[in-house]
Amino acid sequence: LTTTGLVQRYVSAWAPDAVVRSVSIRLGVPCHAGETLTLSGQALDDEIVAVTGRCSLGDHVTATVRITR
Repeated sequence: LTTTGLVQRYVSAWAPDAVVRSVSIRLGVPCHAGETLTLSGQALDDEIVAVTGRCSLGDHVTATVRITR
């Protein structure tokens, strides 16, 4: 649940006028307390944003976020 919230917050900060409709995530490697989790995203079209969260072990999360503006 924490990772889902972080992904949603990342997209909401990137597109503050958007409404998040759904978040689909796939968890990968663990991200332990004290590690840095770096999120990056790419708009695939007007309604879909792909987000990846990486830590020292690799991809912690890959997500697809559906938004409306």
